[in-house]
Amino acid sequence: MRGGCLLSGFLLAALAGPLAAQINADGAPNDLRVVYRAALDNNHRYQAALDEYRATAEAKPQALARLLPRLSLEGQYNRIRRSIDGNFYGVQDVERDDIYNRYAYGASLLQPIYRRELLLGLDRAELEVSRARLRLTAARHDLMVRSAEAYFGMLSAQDDLTLIRAEKAAIERQYEQTQGRFDSGLIAETDLQAVEAQRDSVLAEEIAAENTVEIAQTRLELLTGRSIERIAALPEDANLPPMENENLQSWLARADQHNLDLLAATVGLRLAELDTTIARSARLPTLDLVGSHLYFDADDGVTGEREDEDSRIGLMLTIPLYEGGMISSRVRQAQARAESQAHTTDGARSNARLATRTAFLNARSAHSRANALVRAVDSARSAEASAQVAFEVGSRTAADYLGAVRARFSAERDLSRARYNYLLGLLRLREAAGVVTVTDLENLNRTLQ
Repeated sequence: MRGGCLLSGFLLAALAGPLAAQINADGAPNDLRVVYRAALDNNHRYQAALDEYRATAEAKPQALARLLPRLSLEGQYNRIRRSIDGNFYGVQDVERDDIYNRYAYGASLLQPIYRRELLLGLDRAELEVSRARLRLTAARHDLMVRSAEAYFGMLSAQDDLTLIRAEKAAIERQYEQTQGRFDSGLIAETDLQAVEAQRDSVLAEEIAAENTVEIAQTRLELLTGRSIERIAALPEDANLPPMENENLQSWLARADQHNLDLLAATVGLRLAELDTTIARSARLPTLDLVGSHLYFDADDGVTGEREDEDSRIGLMLTIPLYEGGMISSRVRQAQARAESQAHTTDGARSNARLATRTAFLNARSAHSRANALVRAVDSARSAEASAQVAFEVGSRTAADYLGAVRARFSAERDLSRARYNYLLGLLRLREAAGVVTVTDLENLNRTLQ
């Protein structure tokens, strides 16, 4: 096989610094690790997930802020015109007009002492951040798989094009020989036409393969945000890594414990249950420490010039009595959402097990198919050699020989694709089980060249 790469693993975001994200500028081919690091820095979907995590992480300081004192300053200025004609606070026959200034400023303090919903809100914020962290990790895993798919897709397209061009060269050589034999009157025109048909067919395949290479390169560049000309390949003699564990139940147990979508759904269930408790806490009393200081100054008016200053500190107890059924309605609403989330969590568990089972079966099948295709390639090469001998002694036509040649190249292309599919299958299996690690990438990436 003329190109390839190996299974990648999960790369921690801490490794994706600015220098790590640079595409090799020294002419050396870029390996899968470099491509993944570049995608971490430049992929729009992952960057959106990262920004979403940063936004959600602010829920914790906001929840803590609701438990801390709230201090505010207030100030007010008024230009007042007042006319009084008649009795004024027990004074008879008051008649006067005043225009004066009034100033007031002060400060107020509120410190929650007991608010059950605020204490629970802090727990809720921690759960929200935990779920956001799981979703960000899932986004990294998804980016790793998409990086591998784009990388292997590029290598597979290059392999196809290389093999098709080699096949075209073989057919061109045979066409020249057949043309010479036809010109000498040694073969019929139908034999020449059969070879021409094979040549035309491979030319069409070459055009399609060139287009596939361009599309694969575009996909890789869009994923990384960089121009990538050369990527490291898998040596032809490299051995495929075996499946880590061929016990399906073991993989399903891993998925039950580590699948990220399932873990996020489980945290979501805890959040929904906590929301029910928060809704019930609205029935509880609240106690706050309240304080204020007010200064008042009027330079004229019916009461004359005066200054007032007032400072207070105290406790405020609030006991909910009746809110028109709002609290009970919110409790029922939260309970219904908790039940809905419980069903969602059960669905996530089923999906995790299904994805893991499917990935396991696909990986195992791909491994068996790749091994079978190795034997198929050997058989196709033997069949090609036999067909060539038969053609040279005149017992087979040129079309028969080219059929064997094309069968051999087809088997080699199938083997190339099968190896990539197996490596991707291993990666998808580990993603489904939630156990992808950086070690997978580092160890297997060393075999690329």
